[in-house]
Amino acid sequence: MRVVEETILVMTKENRPTRIERGSMSYRVIRMLEYWIVQSKWWLKDERRLYMHLITDQGMLEIFCTDGDWMLSKIWD
Repeated sequence: MRVVEETILVMTKENRPTRIERGSMSYRVIRMLEYWIVQSKWWLKDERRLYMHLITDQGMLEIFCTDGDWMLSKIWD
């Protein structure tokens, strides 16, 4: 597993990721294994992140969305 903090483009259908674009790489999402929400300092309405653990046609990824921006968090090789 590698930790990555990289901006990605995520295409969705019915609020579920279907394809992820990362530079010249493209990943087709096969299945979402799980999702969870992390909110820091909830009493201040600080950052809220929606994490997803995905199986793609090129391996497992962990991504998250905050304020409409998507980030690649981890890659399992």
